[in-house]
Amino acid sequence: MDVYKLKPGLQPIHRISKEQFENDTNKQWPWYQEKGTETVQYAVCPACDNPIRLVALYKRYENSPSPHGRHSPESIQGIADYDQGEYDNCPYANPGMKLEKNMLREEKNPKSYNTLSLLREQFDRIIYLLQRATGIVFSEKLARDMLPSFISMRGHLYIGTNLCNLPLMFAYMTTNQNLYGRILDKDSKIIKTLKNNKNIQISDNNQVKTSNNNFININFFFVDHKISRLDTDCNETITFKVVIKNKTIFKEDIAIDPMHFHNLVNLPPERSFRNQRLLDIAAELIPISDKYKEQP
Repeated sequence: MDVYKLKPGLQPIHRISKEQFENDTNKQWPWYQEKGTETVQYAVCPACDNPIRLVALYKRYENSPSPHGRHSPESIQGIADYDQGEYDNCPYANPGMKLEKNMLREEKNPKSYNTLSLLREQFDRIIYLLQRATGIVFSEKLARDMLPSFISMRGHLYIGTNLCNLPLMFAYMTTNQNLYGRILDKDSKIIKTLKNNKNIQISDNNQVKTSNNNFININFFFVDHKISRLDTDCNETITFKVVIKNKTIFKEDIAIDPMHFHNLVNLPPERSFRNQRLLDIAAELIPISDKYKEQP
């Protein structure tokens, strides 16, 4: 992998480089530790929260020409505890694994509770990132409609969900929604495509209508969560589709940037806008009951 964070949880994510790592850590313990006759650099995997060892940060090897991270198969003092289950489901550890929506964690897994809790606490930011990724302006009603769908599809249990991709996994683990009447971003790919469709009319305020102004089911949804290796990194995507009467009229593969969500959450308060109305919806609809807090 070519990214790291210093601690488990929603921490800032950085690209791996000697200069960045030295500035982040001040070259001190626990990120620099003596192992035998060498000094080893450690950090945390952004996706699975397991410890990683930074390779080729100072000494380049023939098979490791550039700095990158490798999972450590054991807990590292001061860094993170090792979790085999999360390693097995990590996109950086297993970038070629085939994922299906029915591949779920156990209900009592702490990750299930953590996902619901994070969704509840960061729902406004998740919706913001979805708007940027899709070009759809998410109304409060649309956001409210999607939350119960995510919970009923047990999206919080899906093994492909992690701290980096939650905004798009929220969309992926919901059923389809109607696009008719929605406002679109004027510069988005979707509005440029729909303007060329003879069945659709885009109003002056960028609202999706039909050419004859009659209501029609124009549905959008998300499919095909895929992970593949890309050099020392992984390429993670989902497919965003729009259909009319089961005919696809728009399709886009959306790449998941592991840094966006973490770095948005870690903005300083003076640069961070929060949408309290969306947070209130999440607090109302997301159940955090005792059964999610039980340890396995």
